[in-house]
Amino acid sequence: MTIVTLRVRITSDSAPTYFPTDRDDALAKLLVESRRRREALFAGLVLRLADTHPDVTARGDLGSCFEDFRQLPSDERSELAGHPVFALALQQFLRVDFDADDAVLVAEAASMTAAYRRARDAMRDRDVARIGRTELRRWDTDPLIIERAPPTYIFPPAAERERRAGEDIYTLERFAVIAEAALARIGDVWPQLRRWFDWLVRVIVQVPDAPYRSASAARYRGVVFLSSDDTTLMELEESLVHEFGHQILYEVMARSPLLVDGAAGTYRLPWSGARRDFYGYLHAFYIYLLLALYFERAARDAGHDAVEVRLLLGHIVGGLREARRDFVADGRFTEAGAGFISSLKKELDILEERLSEAPAPVA
Repeated sequence: MTIVTLRVRITSDSAPTYFPTDRDDALAKLLVESRRRREALFAGLVLRLADTHPDVTARGDLGSCFEDFRQLPSDERSELAGHPVFALALQQFLRVDFDADDAVLVAEAASMTAAYRRARDAMRDRDVARIGRTELRRWDTDPLIIERAPPTYIFPPAAERERRAGEDIYTLERFAVIAEAALARIGDVWPQLRRWFDWLVRVIVQVPDAPYRSASAARYRGVVFLSSDDTTLMELEESLVHEFGHQILYEVMARSPLLVDGAAGTYRLPWSGARRDFYGYLHAFYIYLLLALYFERAARDAGHDAVEVRLLLGHIVGGLREARRDFVADGRFTEAGAGFISSLKKELDILEERLSEAPAPVA
């Protein structure tokens, strides 16, 4: 297998925003780089273990697993490298102590192999509910994802999950119909965003009784948790675009740190009044700018209420203007981060100029 590493230089003069626009293929390059990095990491770890502990590799069946990986077509291998279950297992395998006893190493190799096969099988299983490439899960969520679920929600024991799977009134199939409609509307408004949604959001876990509207985190990137709090297609659209934006930033920050100290300070978000540290504030600024760009497009779409959308757009842009003054190129940003926030501000300036020239909607 040939491993290729792509390097995309970010400078403070002109940094990409990674928004899915025609004028910038940075998002595509970022995702290719992320997946090839995982491929190389997996290969390096397996080959190191095979060199230092050949018996362990064979007994844990990791050798045959790696041979299967090598034989996959390049596009399928890339898709597998982007699967959250594979990524989570790889994170665990990366922490393995190669000086540990063989019994420990065999168990770790077997765990990596099992997760690899679950991810590969999930991609190929036609019985898995999905929209496009994105898997839809509820009580059958992979155990590695359940382990990293948001701490505010605890999955019930396996027996309880099995019982609820047969008793839930709001079934996953019903949610799938609604989510597919919301994603179709997103595709009508912003085709590039819909196309890249499948590649960044690989698993949606719909948990009806979760105590939040939506959730995601860098530690399990590629996975989005959704509750049943969204009561309209418009609200679900907003949640899906919102979480898509988080996935972009998780990938950006995994490749190139933007902040020196993201935990610095406590800031009030102008859109909701919630409090966040600087890392959370930067995420919010990025997400709401993405939402503003989305709703600017939605205001021109026949399937959306232009008046409703423009009211929401006005609220979002007002918050962006208020937040903008808090983002200056100071010591909290790395060089890459300074260039990134500068590009976001320029994007906001251009958006404001377009909005100032747009005709007011007719009520």
